[in-house]
Order: sequence, then structure tokens, then C-alpha cells
Amino acid sequence: MPLAAALLALWGATTGPAVPHRSERATPLPFAPISPDSLRRPRATSAPETVSSDATDDSPADIKVVLTPARTQVVLGSVAEVTVTLAVTGPRAEMFQPVRAFATVGELELPAPVGRPGAFQARYHPPVSRFPQVALLVVELASGPRRLLASARIALEGATAVPFRTAPGAAVTLRVAKRVFGPVVADREGRADVPIEVPPGARTGVARAVDQNAAVRETEVDLHLPAFPRIAVVAPPRLEAGSFAEVAVFAVEPDGTPSPPSSLDIIASDALVHPMGGGPAGEARFLLEAPRIIRSGPLPLTATAAGSPPAQTDVRLRLEPAKPAQLAVILSPRRLVIGTAETATVAVVARDSFGNVTSSAGAEVQIDGEARPVAIDATGVGVVTVPAPTRSVGRDHFEVQAALGNLFALDRIHLTGGPPARLTLAIRDGRIIGDGQRSTELHVQAVDANGIATRVPGLSWDTPDGRIRRVRVPHDGEYVAEYVPDRARERHQETVAVMAARGLRAEGQVEVLPSPVRLAAAVRAGVYTNLGHLTGAAVFLEALRPFEIRRVRFQAGITSGYLHADLDAPALKGAGTPTLDIDQVAVLALARGRIALPMRLEGAADVAAGYAWAGTRINTSLYPPIGWASAPALGGGAELGLPLKPGRLLLGLRFLWIELGKTSQGDIIAGNSAGLMGDIGYKMTF
Repeated sequence: MPLAAALLALWGATTGPAVPHRSERATPLPFAPISPDSLRRPRATSAPETVSSDATDDSPADIKVVLTPARTQVVLGSVAEVTVTLAVTGPRAEMFQPVRAFATVGELELPAPVGRPGAFQARYHPPVSRFPQVALLVVELASGPRRLLASARIALEGATAVPFRTAPGAAVTLRVAKRVFGPVVADREGRADVPIEVPPGARTGVARAVDQNAAVRETEVDLHLPAFPRIAVVAPPRLEAGSFAEVAVFAVEPDGTPSPPSSLDIIASDALVHPMGGGPAGEARFLLEAPRIIRSGPLPLTATAAGSPPAQTDVRLRLEPAKPAQLAVILSPRRLVIGTAETATVAVVARDSFGNVTSSAGAEVQIDGEARPVAIDATGVGVVTVPAPTRSVGRDHFEVQAALGNLFALDRIHLTGGPPARLTLAIRDGRIIGDGQRSTELHVQAVDANGIATRVPGLSWDTPDGRIRRVRVPHDGEYVAEYVPDRARERHQETVAVMAARGLRAEGQVEVLPSPVRLAAAVRAGVYTNLGHLTGAAVFLEALRPFEIRRVRFQAGITSGYLHADLDAPALKGAGTPTLDIDQVAVLALARGRIALPMRLEGAADVAAGYAWAGTRINTSLYPPIGWASAPALGGGAELGLPLKPGRLLLGLRFLWIELGKTSQGDIIAGNSAGLMGDIGYKMTF
């Protein structure tokens, strides 16, 4: 087979994706957010093949931590484990304990205490793969919120045998880096397998074959080394929304030397990353500003190391809400029917200052002052189940109170009855003046079959001669409204009804009294005749004030009218048949009695007495234009009033007697100049 394929098969390069391996043998401590104003570059100390540093500004400046492997170079397959020691020195160094251990390849156990305070020891297990690589080891220590980091490197050399084909009996050597392996003498068929040990970063070797004739042939051999994980990311195991945290990136070059800090970077699509300046070789620090709004899934970060070839590592950080800052209770449903098997769910929702839902663990819930157990679901929402009461509790709601620390939330579960079975209507004032403005209060009560107040869907009112206003619902099953009757002319009974679905109805009676009338005004127009040759038109205005004497109601006032008629005068020589125009103005005192009739009709009879003035004119040039006359006027009549809002339509029949006699021109108008009058009018009261 080809040499490249043979080398790949010998290396057994099947290591999976290049991500750092992390071994955690202890539960990590919570990572405290860091204020960006308090951060500074940590100091690093070094030992042979060892890198160490402090991690946060809370750390004492003179505390040092050193991570030292027993062997800094290992041939893969030759050892099963390497002892790694961790030393923490300085004032109060004994307070720091390892909490997490990382290894880019292989597995690093969490260091355990040995001997004196500040001394720890762990075992590193190399990977099973045999190709050359570098193990980057990082240990995180903690003392409360303070953090320290220490790192070290172990070069893992790969051991294999490279097959060659050459001349039989030739001596074959292979130089890798600065080491020469061989010679191996080729067999009769020219095959030679040269055992080699390859350090990390060596990409090629030089093969040299010397045959029996001392002929030399050199060939460059590509070792076909696969890439290996070269980046370790130390980030908080979890982040609060909107918080700041420090992230450390450690990286090595393919040959095991520390990567320049300037070549290291972090990419985060949903967070802000702020470089914290230069650091020791192989290490870079970044300030990570977590997003304020939590979206689905963990927060992805990508750490990169520039170079040839470049490297990258993807990590995902758990993003958690901040501390609760808001508390709410959500009811579903908001109503319970008393005496049923219904239940309401009370959800206690806590949110941080950014609106993210956070855990409501520790919340206390009381229903009407009684503590209820709270179950926390997978999303952190507290849940309480409230069954409907079996009987009335004397009020129409349950008080729901929730508390979490110094946060509180209140709401109500409304209690109501089943389907309405009975309606009752109570009227506060059974007698009211109907002036179109005054009202009386109506109370409607709806109960179910058990007598429990209940809601009524589609409540309606029946008020033929009035209106309903200001409907309100103080409690379930209780409705309050105001009934305003229309303006009344006579005392009468009004029926007010309330209706609901299922054919439920309740009604009551209201006695409506007419409002006090101070003035009745009317206008009438009609025609009149003296039952002879005189016919004309008339218009009357009247204004009356009501009176009541011994419970007899009548009206008295004044009426004024205008009458016009044309009368054929005797024929004159040379003038044809002239026409006599009569215009009369009458002013009379009027007294009227009224009586109520069925169907809200009204009858009235009246008498009148006064005086009339008339102007006459014969339409011929032989006579002066106008002659004047006056006479007493007497009248009487009857009328029928029909209700026509806002007043009444009047139909009247009257008789008016005016005997003008002789005019100022010497003409005599004999008999009645008025007569029987039929009119139609409209009356309003004030």
C-alpha cells in the first residue's frame, strides 16, 4: 500500500473532534459574576514545563499556584498515567481548593489534597491514540467567589514503525526532528520497517538508504500527522443574564510551545466579548458580557487560535436568569363554579429585572389566608391547584397571595354559581315623577338552582316608556341600574322587566306621576264658518297655567288669535261685485278643564271671554281702504289630545261669537263674524 496510507493506519488517527477534554471529579462551585471595573491582569508564575496564574482581582496578589507534571514528555503507549502535583503558596493559600480540571487530550483527574495545606496531587491518563500531540492541562481553584488558574503541558510523542521498500541489504535510517532512527537492513525482498518516536509538531522526516554498493538515496517523508485539540477554555459553568464574567483561553502551537496571546480570540454571536489585554504566553483573558434576554439553548462560544494550521474549540455555556425582581400570579381559569368539580391553576411566575422567567422556588402561596403547597415545574414556575368550594363561602372570590422574598403578588379567583335558575327585581322607589330626568334604582339578583348568586349572560331590559342607564355589576349575580321614565302627562303604572336566557323574567311596577306643570303652551290652526256666507282661516296661540281646586284640575290663561275671511259685498254701479276682507284679532281669557281618557288620551273643554278688533276693507277705489270695528268675544269648545312626544297632538272643535256691528266707515257687519271652528294643534308643557 502507499506510504501515506500506511502511516495513517499506523498512527491509528481516530480521535474524534478537536475539543478539550474536561474531567470534573467534584461539583463545581457557582461562578460569581465580576464587575468590569474591578478586573485586572492576573500575575503568572512559571516552573519548568509549568504555567500558573491567579484568576481574579479578588485573589491575594501574592498567592501563587504551580501545576507540575512528573513527566513533561511521554511516549504514547509506554505509560498508563502521569502524576501531576499542584502547589498553592502564599497567605491564606489553604483556603483555595481545586474545583475543576481540564485536559485538551486524555483525562486529568481533579487534584486531591496530599500532606501539607496547599498541596494537591492528581493523575493524568494519556489518550489511547498513538499520534503525536500535546496535552494542555488546566486546573481551576476557588475560595468563595475568588478564582485561581494553573496550567501545564505534556508533550505526547507517537511511536510507530515506518515501512520502506528499497534494495535488498540496504541500510535504512529515518531522521525526525533532530533524532535519527535506524539503521534497519532491508530483507531479501527489500522491505525494512524503521521504528520511530515522533514529537508533536514534526510534520516530515528524511529517509536515507545506503545499499551494498555504498550508493546513498535520501527521500523526504510526510508523516501525515492528524490535527489534535490545542485550546482549553475555562469559562463559568453558568452565567446570569446581563452579568459579566471572565473567560480564560489557553492554547499551544502544534509543537507544544505556548501560543501568543494576540493570536487567541473568542467569538460569541449573542454576547459581547471584551479583550482584557496581554497576558502570559499561551493564555488570554476576556470579559464576557452575557445577553440580557435568554433565548433557547445554551450560549455558544468559539475560541480560536491563529496560526498554521489555525485551531478552534466550541463550548456552550448555560445561561440562567438573574435573581427574581418581579412576581406575578396567573390564574386559569379566573372563575370557579361553586359546588362543581372544577379547579383553578395558580401559576406563580418570577422574572428577573430583564423580564426572563426565573425560578420561583421558595415562593409561598396563600388562598384566603390558608397556606398551600407550591410545586415547581420544569420551567421554574410555581403551581398551586385550587378546587371549587362545595358550598357558598359568603363572598364571591378567593384572595390569592404570593410572596417570594420581598416580592409580593395579589389576585382573586371569582366564585360564582351555576346556570341561572331565578331572577328577582327590586325597585327602590315605587313612585317617581316622570319628568324625563329623575330615576329610580333597580336591583336585580340572579341565583342558580342552589340559591347561589351567579352571572347572567345576555341580560336585557324591557321598558316601553322609559330607558335604562348606568348599569353596573357590584358582584356576580347582582346588577344595579337606573330606570328613567319618560315625561308623564298623567299618573299611571309602568311595568319594568328584566330578562335572561332560558326564559327567565322578572318584573316590577313603578307609579309614574306627572311632573309639575308651570305652563302649557299650544298653537292651533283651523277654519271657521258662521254657517252663512262667511268662511275663513284662523290661527290661535295660547298659554295656560294649571290649577287644582278641590282635586279638580283645570287650566287658566290667555289665548290670542287671528282670523281672516272674504265676504261678497252688494254690487255697486260701475264697480262690479266688490269683496269685503275682514281681518280680526281676538284676545281672550281662557279657562279649561281636563280629563284623562283610556289609551293615554286626554279630553278637555274650555270657555273663553275677551275682546276682538277688526279691520275691514272693500277692494274697490270708491271706498277708503280700511274701516275699524271692535266687539266683545265669547267662545267655548272641546278638544282631544293624543300623545305625541314630547307633547300632544290636539284636535279641536270650538265656537267663537264676535258681533262687530258698524265699522268706522259706516258699514254694518251683521251677525257673527266668527263662528264654528275646527282646528288642529300641538301642545307642550313646561
